[in-house]
Amino acid sequence: MALFSNNISRLFENNPVNQVGPTGQPLIGGSIITDLGARSLGGLLGRDMRSPEEKILAAQQGIDTTTPQGAIEAAKARLQFETDINARAQISNQIIQMQRQIADDVQRDKIEQERLANIAKGEQRVHSIADALADLGDIGASNYVLDGTYSPSQGSNYLVTLKRAATVAADDLEGQKDLVNSLGYADSSRFKRLFEKDPKALNGKLFEIYVRKEEAERLKKGNVDKATVLIDTLDVSDEKKELAKKMLENDLLTTNGVGKFLTRGQTTTNFDLDGFINKDGLIVPTAIIDGKLSSWDGKQWIEGGSNNPLRPKQATGDKPIQRNSRTETSLKNVLEALKEESENDWRPGISTGVHGDFEELKGLNKLTFQSTAMDLAEARSKANRTTVQDEMRGAVEDMGKLIDNPIGRDATFSRPANLNDFVDSAPVAPASSDNGKTTTITQEMLDNSKALRERGVKVGQTITIKSS
Repeated sequence: MALFSNNISRLFENNPVNQVGPTGQPLIGGSIITDLGARSLGGLLGRDMRSPEEKILAAQQGIDTTTPQGAIEAAKARLQFETDINARAQISNQIIQMQRQIADDVQRDKIEQERLANIAKGEQRVHSIADALADLGDIGASNYVLDGTYSPSQGSNYLVTLKRAATVAADDLEGQKDLVNSLGYADSSRFKRLFEKDPKALNGKLFEIYVRKEEAERLKKGNVDKATVLIDTLDVSDEKKELAKKMLENDLLTTNGVGKFLTRGQTTTNFDLDGFINKDGLIVPTAIIDGKLSSWDGKQWIEGGSNNPLRPKQATGDKPIQRNSRTETSLKNVLEALKEESENDWRPGISTGVHGDFEELKGLNKLTFQSTAMDLAEARSKANRTTVQDEMRGAVEDMGKLIDNPIGRDATFSRPANLNDFVDSAPVAPASSDNGKTTTITQEMLDNSKALRERGVKVGQTITIKSS
């Protein structure tokens, strides 16, 4: 059997049919000489004597198959000379798939380019609005547009409103009334002078300031209301929701940062709104985040340490401050009173006063001022044996003198290194008395009491009303 197999295999040894040329293709005639001769003769007769593979290789010569388009061209070249039916069908499908892929890539490329162009256009619009607001001297609003607190449309509308206010001629009563009515501010106390029985126009500069403040307050309220609705929809504890709302109202949390603040997935405990001071002398909200003391910078929690040193507001051994709700109420009343006074007493070329400067404080600077004023009022109350209400106005006014409100930059306030230096001031006569009860004057009380007005009593002032 083996002898038979060997004899059979020898039949194919040196068989001219099995000979191939340099290209790997079978030699015509079984030898190189006959192959060359046959090819030459075919060429003379106008016939292409190349094999399909040779034709395919020639057609694909010079095509860059590393690119999608080159791969398609190479496949088409092979399809042109491929004789196998199944192979041709497979190559055709490959060409269709590659063409679809190229079309999809082109479409995705187009969409991405449009997206990037829109981003660039949006950024250009944001910077344009911010620059225009800065040119008008409203640095705070300019920064709000840049950090996203104001949307581009809000910033644009705000800018248009300021420009409209600037076009109203100074002391133009009807022009001022028309603009105030169109903006929906007719019920604001700032513009009550325009709608009294004997109406008077506001100073042109003052009118612009009031419009700016009204518009800023409207925008803030709208954003806070929107963020509050979002807070109530999130699946977090009620305690954390209330914390977010309080920070939002105090400019410690931006409307854009609410979601991130409430859904960070961190373990937050021992929140303290005004118990610690950072390296810049600012009161900062703190909490224990995943077991570590951290402070909130308005956008994120930052772990305390060498890069973010945090020190307690009180010295070691001091009794913890138990902030009385009446203290916060007293501060609110004083600030509202000062607000009205500063607006009523405003004169061209004169600073808007303590409260005007306070209104320019934002975020941590605002928190620091409020906390410091309340601490000072409480310290003076204890030293002078008076009520906190008696001391609050003086504390606010004294700390207000430390506000730095430079033109073209945000207002700032740093807590004094030693608040005790400000405690030893002239004591305020106690408002309480065995012969009467104390009360804090409100605007309604002044409106209804001619006697109080004649005494020169101001809103927010605490007086003793003697019993009859």
